Amino acid sequence: MKELKKIAEETRKQLDLKYDLASVKFLAEFIEQNKSNVKKDNLNKLINSYGAFLGECVIENYGGSWKKMRMKYWSLFWKQGHSLSI
Repeated sequence: MKELKKIAEETRKQLDLKYDLASVKFLAEFIEQNKSNVKKDNLNKLINSYGAFLGECVIENYGGSWKKMRMKYWSLFWKQGHSLSI
């Protein structure tokens, strides 16, 4: 969990974001504009970085927590049984 928070914070600082809707919209546009320039060997790192940031946005605004699933991947759980895995 600390690992994902650290990744999210690094992404937030690198792109000068906040954990808010405006930053989520910015990141969506940023991904769309730059997706054709992503090198294949960087793709997993970007997915983890952006996923961690978006997950922390959910936690900051709606609550929830990260849980490691089957020792393979992380999932974010928040109210009403919703979840998201990265």
